[in-house]
Amino acid sequence: MAYSTSKIEEILLESTDEELLYHFSEVRENILNWYPFDGTESFLEIGSECGALTGMLCEKVGNVVAVETDSIMNEVNKKRNENHENLEIFEKTVDELSEKTYQYISLIGTLERIEKYFGSSDVEGFLARIKSILEENGTLFIAVDNKFSMKK
Repeated sequence: MAYSTSKIEEILLESTDEELLYHFSEVRENILNWYPFDGTESFLEIGSECGALTGMLCEKVGNVVAVETDSIMNEVNKKRNENHENLEIFEKTVDELSEKTYQYISLIGTLERIEKYFGSSDVEGFLARIKSILEENGTLFIAVDNKFSMKK
């Protein structure tokens, strides 16, 4: 069953389910919607989950590649953002990505689940891999879930 945007907002307002709020609240967009993108950039979103940021990124940059290893979350993201033609969604780990480089890469809620996206807990190796696909003078956004964020 498809829900209208107003129905989703109504459900979120009445909900106390932290996971539901984490994955579907538009408030999460605040983490990057302030950034002055020029609309032509390439953006790699590692750990896109259910697409809480993906749609907003598609509206602000030229091309978004969303990477998530969870097939159910990828399906939610695809359905949620099916109207964006500048979006590619992959069910891959970071090592399975091509050697293409990106102007922007986000690791939002990713470092604390590094094994899911890298297959190893080697933070230095993971960051070296990220650096290898970040354009020279590119920007890396990192945010870590903590006790003050929406997610426990």
